[in-house]
Amino acid sequence: MMRQSEIPTDRERIEYQYLTRSGVERVFFMEVAVMEWLATAADVAKDVMGIVAFLALVLKPVREFLFGTKALKKAEQCMLRSDMLRTYYRHREEDTIRQYEKENFLMEYAAYKALGGNSFIDDVKDEVRKWDVIT
Repeated sequence: MMRQSEIPTDRERIEYQYLTRSGVERVFFMEVAVMEWLATAADVAKDVMGIVAFLALVLKPVREFLFGTKALKKAEQCMLRSDMLRTYYRHREEDTIRQYEKENFLMEYAAYKALGGNSFIDDVKDEVRKWDVIT
């Protein structure tokens, strides 16, 4: 462990004193106890995460059914799509759009996609982005 000619570090001194006082068996017992505790903690964490994942999968459809959020989400998508199309058809002849209308259109598009809207409006958005902006 230590040679007479070498000066031991603090860590080596502590380890040497600990091993000579309490014996190797006690160190081994403590390591085994810590490993068992870590294994138990990992099992508990795995079980808790499984329960949380299950509840998340089960509770979302139940919440949507009880509170009618699915219908509200579809209604909001429809209103956003309608407003975006109204803006598009109002300005498609001139290929120009006012700054605030373009900003509103792009914000509505982001909200529409966040609500799970389909790709129907993507082509319309691409065309609106190419239009000249009137200030």
